Amino acid sequence: MAEARIQILIPTYNNVKELDRTMESIKKQNYDPQNIYVTIVDFGSEDGTYEKAMSYDREHLGIYTRPFQKNWRQRIIDAARIAEYVRPEGMYCFYILLYPGDIVYPNCLQVLSGKYIENYGLNPTMVFCESDIFTDKGEIQRQKPLFSKDCIIDGNLAVNEYIKRGYRHQIFQMVSDFSKGRRRENYEKNEGRCWNKLVWRNNGRMAIYVQEPLACTGKIIYEDEMQEILYRWEAHMYIVRRYMNKYGYIFDENFLQLANENLAEYALWRSFSLYQGKVDWKIIEDCFLISKIIAHSIENKEIYQKMRKLIVEKNEAVLEFINEYYEE
Repeated sequence: MAEARIQILIPTYNNVKELDRTMESIKKQNYDPQNIYVTIVDFGSEDGTYEKAMSYDREHLGIYTRPFQKNWRQRIIDAARIAEYVRPEGMYCFYILLYPGDIVYPNCLQVLSGKYIENYGLNPTMVFCESDIFTDKGEIQRQKPLFSKDCIIDGNLAVNEYIKRGYRHQIFQMVSDFSKGRRRENYEKNEGRCWNKLVWRNNGRMAIYVQEPLACTGKIIYEDEMQEILYRWEAHMYIVRRYMNKYGYIFDENFLQLANENLAEYALWRSFSLYQGKVDWKIIEDCFLISKIIAHSIENKEIYQKMRKLIVEKNEAVLEFINEYYEE
C-alpha cells in the first residue's frame, strides 16, 4: 500500500515546555519520515517557543511566525493558510492538527492514513480515532470507546448517532484538507476534537472510525464557554432545517428534543468544570442557567437539582454526588 504524505500543523504561543513532548512523539512514528511534513506557526511567543522550534533538526520542518493573535481558533485558520502554501504533492495527502503538548502514539500515522487510503473510494471527509486525555494532574485517562469496533459512518443515515453518543467525548482526527476561510464554520471544522462536532462537519458525508486510541490530547477548554454552547445549539437547528429543505420532512421527530437534552446536560457539565477551575462566577452561572433554556426537561433530572443547590444556593454539601455522577 502506498504511503500518504502527512502534513502536521502545530500553532504555538508560549508553549516552550510542551513542544518537546509533541515533537518527540512525531519522531517516534512507525512511518517513513520522508512522508511527514511538520509546520510550526508561532504567534509572537515570549518564552522561547520560537527559539525552541528553531533548534529542531529534521527534514520537512517549516517554522513560521505570525503576529500575536489572541483567539486560538483564528490562530488555527492563519496557520492553515500557511500549510496550504507548503502542501506536499502526491495523490494521498492528509492533515493533522496538534496542539503543543499533544502526543501521537507510534502507530498513529500508519493506521489513520492506511484506513483513509483503504476507503478512499468512499471519498471520506476524515478518519477519526479514540484519544486518551491528559488530566489536570498529568495522568493519562482512557475513555470508553464510542463504538464497539472500527466502522464507517454515513452522515446521511447516522446523524442521530452523533447526538446520542454524547457531548463530552474527545476524539482525534485526520482530514483531507484544512478550512482556511474566516467564517465561523471553518473554525469548527478545523478544531473538531469533540465527537459531537462531527455533526457539523460530517452531516451527509462519510467518516471512518478507529476504535484504538492513537493519540493523547489535553482536556479541551474553551475561551468562551457560552459561545461554544450556543454554537452547538445553532448546529442542531441548522441540521433540521437543512434536511427539511432537502427532503421536505424531518428525518426523526425526536432528534431536536434529544439533541437539546444532551446539550443541556453538556451545559451543566461545563458549569461544573468551570466551578472546579474557579473561573469567573458569572460564566459558571450562565452555563448553568442556559441549560434549562435549551431543554426545560433538564430540571427534572437529579443532577440539575444538585447543580442548582451548588450554583444558586452555594451549598457544597452536594459536591460528592456531582463528582461521582460525572466520574461515572
